Amino acid sequence: IRIHPDEGIMMKFGVKVPVWPFHYWLTKTHTEAPTFFSIYLSGFLVKTALFGIWSLVLYNQNINFTIYFIIIVLGVLDSSMKMWVQTDIKKLVAFATIQEMNLILLLMLMSNYSSIKFTFFFILAHTALSSIFFFIVDLLYKRFNTRSIYSINGVMNSTPMISFFIIISCILFSGLPFTLKFIVEVYLFSQIVSINTLFSVFLIIVSNWIAIFSFTKHWYSLLFGGSVNLKTDLNKKEVIFFLIYQLFLFILPFYVNYIL
Repeated sequence: IRIHPDEGIMMKFGVKVPVWPFHYWLTKTHTEAPTFFSIYLSGFLVKTALFGIWSLVLYNQNINFTIYFIIIVLGVLDSSMKMWVQTDIKKLVAFATIQEMNLILLLMLMSNYSSIKFTFFFILAHTALSSIFFFIVDLLYKRFNTRSIYSINGVMNSTPMISFFIIISCILFSGLPFTLKFIVEVYLFSQIVSINTLFSVFLIIVSNWIAIFSFTKHWYSLLFGGSVNLKTDLNKKEVIFFLIYQLFLFILPFYVNYIL
């Protein structure tokens, strides 16, 4: 098999994105790293690889994108199925970010002006959502001294304010209509439908049914899985953090058409 030099460079950037099967380093890094480094890693550092891939896509049309579409779909499927069996909530969030990064890369490989603009909005949505969930993991760890899904339960009874923001964050991750993630996913899947209908149906089932259900079922288990002793709920700084990020995801879609 002959590999174009630019395809080799794209694969190097793909390891950093990360794409399947080179994504396991990111889950292990998130598991061991402090929370705010995880926010920096997911919110900024891995995005730098997207700029390198975008440069290759923009200035080189000799790359065979078919193999990358296949790899991305395998990455979405793998990360979605891995979320079913996680016991560490931070690793659960890490696989969710990998799934979204693969969708972002798929949108970027559409290689047209509109897809690049929507990729930018998808990056903003992913940055906000990953930051929210990693911050939630940090809040739960400080109060329960564990990240185990089986050890944390009854969060709704012990910390109702944290529970409220967990529910809203899960709804935003699911792509509530007229939120930022909903808009970019509608554009992504509409573009894929025009290429291959069967392929788009498969991807929608994996990314919007399997992934969302496997991700949210763990969070609802934490919320409603039993009762525990009361813990310290959110303080003012933590409430402000959630309000800023979640209002961003609700309000920005109204300006998408204006920006475009």
